Amino acid sequence: MRAALLQGQIFRQGETLSVIGEMHHHLANVTRLEKSEQVLLLNGVGGKALAHVLVITKKEIQLALTEIIQSPKDELYDVLILIPKREALESMLKAAVEMGVGRIYLAKGQRSPERLPDERRVQALMQSALEQSNNPWMPEVIECDELSAVFPENFQEILVMDVALDGSKAAQKVRIPGQKTLLIVGPEGGYSPAERAMILAWPQTRVVSLPTPILRAPTALIAGLGWCHARA
Repeated sequence: MRAALLQGQIFRQGETLSVIGEMHHHLANVTRLEKSEQVLLLNGVGGKALAHVLVITKKEIQLALTEIIQSPKDELYDVLILIPKREALESMLKAAVEMGVGRIYLAKGQRSPERLPDERRVQALMQSALEQSNNPWMPEVIECDELSAVFPENFQEILVMDVALDGSKAAQKVRIPGQKTLLIVGPEGGYSPAERAMILAWPQTRVVSLPTPILRAPTALIAGLGWCHARA
């Protein structure tokens, strides 16, 4: 069953939704809904609705809502991405949505490109990933001018993908229940010495060091989140 995002829409059992404007264009020409099709609607704030396509015209789509599901939000994992090149960043944004993170912090690192990503492009990528993964929650994106703009005190645990130079900083393989965690992934080319020193100076920082060759930034993000979710 295909999925479609109606950002912020409130779903009510038995209701018929009328979709017009830009969202009509998306459903008709991008998602390509067909009359009588069953579709999974997502609202990006935890809501799912099974719907039946009643009417499709050039200006309107009518959807009958047959079942409503509200999913709780898991806010245990956020990610901080020191912005890499465009292609790598786009892959990382999609992976973060598909793996269910709560917030995505985009920080401009010393080795990041000069320009921040286009906001409309970011939203389009994340919408596509949300629909493909059936994730009911759209992560919040927070842009930071630099790494120091992040508030480490908001997290009980900060994990960084890096080489464990100090055994006392090695990440624990057992997660404390309810612990709020931030996973940091650097740009291709690695962290600058100043960035590495800042991150390791935070008392709650722990290092995730995998027995692999050097990973590209998108691969490191997926591996890091997979490591997090695999913890008991």
